[in-house]
Amino acid sequence: MAALSGSFRVCSGLACSLLLYIAGNIRSRDEQGCKMKIMVVDDDKAFLRSLEILLTGAGHEVMAFSSPVKAVSAVESMDHVDILILDYCLGEIDGCVLLETIKSLSLSIGAVIMISAHTDILEKFDLADLGFDYFISKPIVFDELKSLIDVL
Repeated sequence: MAALSGSFRVCSGLACSLLLYIAGNIRSRDEQGCKMKIMVVDDDKAFLRSLEILLTGAGHEVMAFSSPVKAVSAVESMDHVDILILDYCLGEIDGCVLLETIKSLSLSIGAVIMISAHTDILEKFDLADLGFDYFISKPIVFDELKSLIDVL
């Protein structure tokens, strides 16, 4: 992990909105023997790839999908995920509908995190009633996500 220390900026679409810092002396969950199975669904491919790299680098098993349809297809052959991270705006469907679909397939899910730049959804919906345990606004601070994952 020390070889990955530093920072990088993720640019996608019209702007650069994510600056990630990676500390080289952090022990990953894998080094500690605590590997999490994490599924991430986000239609922003650059953001998705960076999140996949960072979570994998932190010692987790990561399945990343830019298509909700492909995510549902993959879920059909799974029995559980420890953490499910869903973007709210996925183009074809929203994260709430995707979560409902995934839950209907009897996948055992430890925790569900919604990520979105649209913080107004917090005023429109009670995310807990929809099945979400946590909400993180974009742009994501990786340390915030990592801290949340570490306590789950």
